[in-house]
Amino acid sequence: MIEESDDLSIRPDEKKFTRANLPINRESFARSRHLGSGRGRAALWSEHPVLTGDPPTVLGAFPLNFLPWAARMLRVPSREILHLCSGALRKSDGGIRVDLRLEQFPDFVADARALPFPDSQFPAVLLDPPYSLEYAEALYGTDYPRPAHLLKEALRVVRPGGRIGFMHFLIPHTPPGSHIVTIRGVTQGCGYRIRALTVIEKEQPRLFERNG
Repeated sequence: MIEESDDLSIRPDEKKFTRANLPINRESFARSRHLGSGRGRAALWSEHPVLTGDPPTVLGAFPLNFLPWAARMLRVPSREILHLCSGALRKSDGGIRVDLRLEQFPDFVADARALPFPDSQFPAVLLDPPYSLEYAEALYGTDYPRPAHLLKEALRVVRPGGRIGFMHFLIPHTPPGSHIVTIRGVTQGCGYRIRALTVIEKEQPRLFERNG
């Protein structure tokens, strides 16, 4: 069950995602090849077009009507959210979808621990990683992504004052320069496990310091 929150203001922002050496637009998303990892560098990236279509349903899909509610928690329209480990999200769900698996038809094929985006690019991030080593191996064929590594990279690409929604079985420690706004339980109903959506906000730099 998802607890509804008070209506929060939504500020439209039509800023386009651009980078001199990284053509980011919805018609020229890239297919993957391994390039390694590092701060601000995609672990999987090349200039071939991605496959198009609807992804198959996978374990851990969001409950019905979760995305509009999550967008209110993040204080942005759904179309402005960067979805990391996007899984079964469809293009019609809105936002920018990033996943390691080409067969899920994401907009970008990349490791969420090393994203191909510049700093402070997105107004909000929604992160739904595998919750255990078993999930990581079964779904992604990779090692378990530590929440600290995922959140550090998410914090890098979100704008000051922007929010990160972190879906997991655990409550993460917040990276420096951020704080927890709220924690909400999310479940698909009786008999299902409950997950936590931890909403983290990136702090803005102080313009003035008080002396004395």
